[in-house]
Amino acid sequence: MWLTAFYSPFIPLGIVWSTLAIISIYWLDKYHIANNRSVPYDLGSDLPEGMTDLLEVFIPLYCLGNLLF
Repeated sequence: MWLTAFYSPFIPLGIVWSTLAIISIYWLDKYHIANNRSVPYDLGSDLPEGMTDLLEVFIPLYCLGNLLF
């Protein structure tokens, strides 16, 4: 997501590719959980909190990418 935010002014199609990748990863994980009855990796309770903390950097990176490109 950070690379997409930084390079989106230069490569606008990157936003579409990143969105498609996130959606496909979601559906593949859902398929593994439903059909194989297995979780592909261990998810902890710290992961959602860490991800929301890292999202705070998204807007400044997007602005920096707009300034540079």
